Amino acid sequence: MSKESRYEQLMRARFEKDEMSYAEENDFFFLLDAPAQYGNEEEMLEYILNHEQASLAEIMEFFDSITPDGLPPGMTEEDLMDDEDD
Repeated sequence: MSKESRYEQLMRARFEKDEMSYAEENDFFFLLDAPAQYGNEEEMLEYILNHEQASLAEIMEFFDSITPDGLPPGMTEEDLMDDEDD
């Protein structure tokens, strides 16, 4: 069993106790895992630390704003640029 990151711990502490709709629950689980896969977990941690009242929707908006379009999980923006050059 892997240890949860500080980001994951904070997200769970902030949102897991709340009643959520189906869509919000999907967003929560996506936001719990995706930042590590996309390599932007540090930016996400900084955002939630600096925006303690941010809703799941606001956190999702921020994630979308820092994740390049078309970037599959596990790839960096540089990997995407290399693929375009081929």
